[in-house]
Amino acid sequence: MDVTRELSTRFPNRHVSHVDLEGATGYLHGILSALADERTKDRESQHDVRVFLERVSGANGRQVAFGFPIANVYNNLTNVVMTITPRGGDGGGKTLLVNAHFDSTLGSPGASDCASCVGVAVEVARTLLRTGGRTNAVFLFNGGEVRY
Repeated sequence: MDVTRELSTRFPNRHVSHVDLEGATGYLHGILSALADERTKDRESQHDVRVFLERVSGANGRQVAFGFPIANVYNNLTNVVMTITPRGGDGGGKTLLVNAHFDSTLGSPGASDCASCVGVAVEVARTLLRTGGRTNAVFLFNGGEVRY
């Protein structure tokens, strides 16, 4: 709930190109980095954890908004990514992907679209790290909801 509350109250205008989206990126990167640092300092940790930012650009012309075809073009959107790998193993050769977007739509603080999903994903990562799960996992937090 804390992550959802922070995203929707401290950064209520998280739409693409607004300064709140940049702030939310830093906030989310900070939370995930703190989780990674906590695991790195724990000598008994069963995981290798990496957190990084990814910049993406692209376009999609197959969308319809309000009954009109639109082109969705994005440049330098920032994604926050956390990878979790079990030490001394390959996690069974499979990887779990958990994906949520942390931007919001115009005029909405985006608590249910999609800050709540981000909050749940952060707690799943925290639980996986604390319980010693033996699965490869990628947590992808998208800075802009892009539909294909």
